[in-house]
Amino acid sequence: MGTRQLNMIKLLLLAVTLAEICAAQNDMTLSVFTVTSKTMTLQWSGSSEASSYKITITPKFSSKPPVLVHFGGNTKMASIISLSPSTVYTVSLEAMDNGLNAIGTAQTEGITAPEIPSIIQAYSKKSDSITVEFTEPTLEFAFERQWSPSAISYLLRAEKEDFFLEVPVSESPGTIIGLEPYTDYTISVMSVNSGGRSQPSYPVEVKTGTIKSVGVDNS
Repeated sequence: MGTRQLNMIKLLLLAVTLAEICAAQNDMTLSVFTVTSKTMTLQWSGSSEASSYKITITPKFSSKPPVLVHFGGNTKMASIISLSPSTVYTVSLEAMDNGLNAIGTAQTEGITAPEIPSIIQAYSKKSDSITVEFTEPTLEFAFERQWSPSAISYLLRAEKEDFFLEVPVSESPGTIIGLEPYTDYTISVMSVNSGGRSQPSYPVEVKTGTIKSVGVDNS
């Protein structure tokens, strides 16, 4: 076999290898599974050739440094912690082989949930409802130096041993109706944006049909 034929075979093998790498890159997907105020759970379709994955998560509209994390080749879902509330992140995924060469990539964007609200007070003036006053998290726009609500809505939750009910409201105060009379409920509130919901606030105990106000001691 001549030199020319050997070179042609090498070029053919190289083309096949590049095609396989491109196919692996095109086949990989990355998405945001769920978020909280400070975490983002990601899921992805991996590469069979990957020995590890590197995730880079970067605030899109902030000068804060990116967060880099590594996971093993069998991992297809992971949570990134210690993020900022109500923040848009660009997420990049790289599949790495044993030589730490990138053999596949994928990218997506996601926004963390707003800050966790706090209950100011909760009370029941009617036997079938509970009204909740709570803080509304805000977000500063850096260029305008103005503050604006970071949540688009809120979820009020009433629960007892064998029951729970979540009611969406647009602002504070909000009222949960359709409850059982003279019954003790655990009340909490969550803030919501396009990314998802925050963790529940610190809860309070309220009994329907009692006017007594119950607040949270944050001292």
